[in-house]
Amino acid sequence: MAASKALIVNALESRYDYYSARNVFKEALRVAGLEEKNEYSSADIAALVQSLAEIGDRVESVLARLQPHAEAASAKKAAKPEKKASAAEEPKKAAASTPADKLKPAPVAKPVEKPKPAKKKAAKKKAAKKKAVKKK
Repeated sequence: MAASKALIVNALESRYDYYSARNVFKEALRVAGLEEKNEYSSADIAALVQSLAEIGDRVESVLARLQPHAEAASAKKAAKPEKKASAAEEPKKAAASTPADKLKPAPVAKPVEKPKPAKKKAAKKKAAKKKAVKKK
């Protein structure tokens, strides 16, 4: 079951305000690796629901509204388990053929410490001058 961009944004507006709903929608698309378009397939909706669950805060009502549109994709995946099993073997074969240097993680840079500001000397307090009081 396909869903339009308007339907998805409308579901997000049940949780967020007008502008925030659109920003969360764009962020969810980015996380899911999808392009912005007018119609989304069931597989796209399933990926969008997954990314919303990761980045969103208190989005259960939004997910409940989008879940029926994503279930068609999960039903198709359940009907074709053979392809998924063969697809799982392919990355193992590909990983075995890749050079070892590509599999090493990138070095992590240490955070740079800021220099501490120089301590200021305590200012000396000047004694207050008292005015002489004349007695009459």
